[in-house]
Amino acid sequence: MNRLSMLLIPFVFVSISPVQAQEEGLYRNEERKIQFTVPASDYDLRSDPATFRFQWKGALCEISSRDSMVGGVLLYFPAAMKAQKYAQWREKSWKSSPHVKKYDRVNDTLWKKKTGEWLVVEHQMEYEDYDYHYLTLHLAHKRHNFELVLWVSDTIWDDYREGLYGILKSVRYGDLPAPAPKAEIPAPEKETTPEPEAAPAKPELYLNREHGFRLLVPPTWDLRNGEFQFDLEGTLLEFEKGEKLAGVLGFHEGAVALEEYTGAFLKGVEKTNESFEDLGTTRTDSGTLLRQCRGKREQTLMRYSLLFATHGDRNYHIVFWTAEKDWNLFEAPLAALLESFIFPTKTGVEKKTSAKPPEKKPEVSHPWRGCNAGSWSEYRTVTEEGASRSEMGMRYHLLEIGDGYYRMRTDVRVADGWVRGEPIRIEFAAGTKEISPADLSKGSELVEVPAGEFLCTWAKRATGEDRSQVWTSDEIPFRMVKSLSLSGGKKTTVTLVGFEKK
Repeated sequence: MNRLSMLLIPFVFVSISPVQAQEEGLYRNEERKIQFTVPASDYDLRSDPATFRFQWKGALCEISSRDSMVGGVLLYFPAAMKAQKYAQWREKSWKSSPHVKKYDRVNDTLWKKKTGEWLVVEHQMEYEDYDYHYLTLHLAHKRHNFELVLWVSDTIWDDYREGLYGILKSVRYGDLPAPAPKAEIPAPEKETTPEPEAAPAKPELYLNREHGFRLLVPPTWDLRNGEFQFDLEGTLLEFEKGEKLAGVLGFHEGAVALEEYTGAFLKGVEKTNESFEDLGTTRTDSGTLLRQCRGKREQTLMRYSLLFATHGDRNYHIVFWTAEKDWNLFEAPLAALLESFIFPTKTGVEKKTSAKPPEKKPEVSHPWRGCNAGSWSEYRTVTEEGASRSEMGMRYHLLEIGDGYYRMRTDVRVADGWVRGEPIRIEFAAGTKEISPADLSKGSELVEVPAGEFLCTWAKRATGEDRSQVWTSDEIPFRMVKSLSLSGGKKTTVTLVGFEKK
C-alpha cells in the first residue's frame, strides 16, 4: 500500500452568508458567491421563486427585458461536472426534447478565469414554431455548476448581441467585490476567540451511486471529486475546511479483512510522521472501525480521525487530519460526518428493529414497474452485417396497468412516419425466477445514450460465438437503456433516444 501524503494545502476560504437584498440591476448571491448586472433601465430581475415565470429547474434568478424581447435564467446545480461536459449534457437534453425541431451550435469560446475555464456557447434552436438564438455561460468550480442562459428571437439577434455579451462579462464568481457601503458604517467588531464548529443544522447530502454510499457534509466545507491534490491511491473525494482541516475518502479493491486493512493503513500513516501515538479503536453498530491517532509532522502536532469499512469486494477509508490545537473546532462535525457514512443497500444499516415486519406480497418484476399509463420509451435499433447497415425506430407505450397485468402498444418508425401497433395484454406472475447460467455476469456502469446519462445495472451473457449485454435502469419506463447483441457476423445495437415517465 502506498504511503499517505499528509501535507495540508493552503486554501483561501471565502465565508458564506445569506443571499443579499438585490439592488436594481444587480443580482448578488452571497451563499453561492456569484453576481452579475443588467442595465437597470432595460431589464427586470426576479430572485424570488414565487415570482418566477419560466419555471426552469435549478433557477436562482430570472431576467426579462422591458421590451419583452429577451428572457434569461441563472441556474445552479451541485453536479461537479466540468463546463464542457455539462454543456454537452445540456445540448443532448435539448436535442432529445420533442419540442425542439432543430438545434445548431454556432459558436463557442473559452474564458480563462481564476476558478478555471468558463465556456460561452451560442446556439440556434427551432423550439416548436419559433426560432431562437441562445447565449449561455457555463461556469464550473469544484462541485458547483452554473448556467447563465439568455435568449432572443433569432431575427433580432444582431441588435441585442453586444448587450447580452455585456451581461455575461459582468459575471463575478468566488471572491465577490465588496458591496456598496451603506449610509451608516457599523462600529468595528471586537476580536473574539474562535469557537468550536458545531455540527451543521442542514448538512449537504453526497450520494455516490457507483459505489453505493452516501454521507452528509457540512455545507461550509469544500469537496472535490476530481483533480485531487493529495497523493493517496483510490481517492473518490477530498475535503477541505480553509487551511485548518483536510481529508480523503477512498477505496481499495480486494475485500481484505477489515482489521488487516486498518492495520496496514495505519502503518502507512505512522511512517509519514516523526512520532506516532494510537489513541484507540471503536467498532460502530454498522460494523465499521473508527480509529483515532496523533502524530508529529514538520514540528506540528497532528490529530488524525479515520473510519474503515468493507462493502462488497472493496475496503473503504475516510481519513481527516488537522493540527492538534484545532481539534476541538472540528470534533463535533467530524463525528457527525463519519456517523453519516452509510451504504443504503447494506442490510440492517439504515434501520434496525426487533419488531417482526408485516408480511408483504412479493413485488412483481416487470418492465413498467413504477410507471403509470401514458409512460413511453423510444429506441433506435441499428443492425450491421458486413457492409450492410439498417436502422429502425420503435416506441413502447404503456396503455394500462392493473393487478397482475399490463397493456402496451409498440409503434414502429418507417420512411413515411410512425406505424401504430395493436395493443396487447401481458399477464405477469409473482415469484418468477430469473435465469442465472454460469456464463452470466452482472455489474453496474454509467451509460451515455442519446436520451442522456444513466446509472445502469448490466447483464452479460456468452453462449458459444453469440454474445449479448443489456443495460437497464429503474428510472426508465420499460427499463432498458441499451442492448448489444453479437451473433455470427451480425451486430445489433439498441439505444434509448427519449422517454416520458408518468
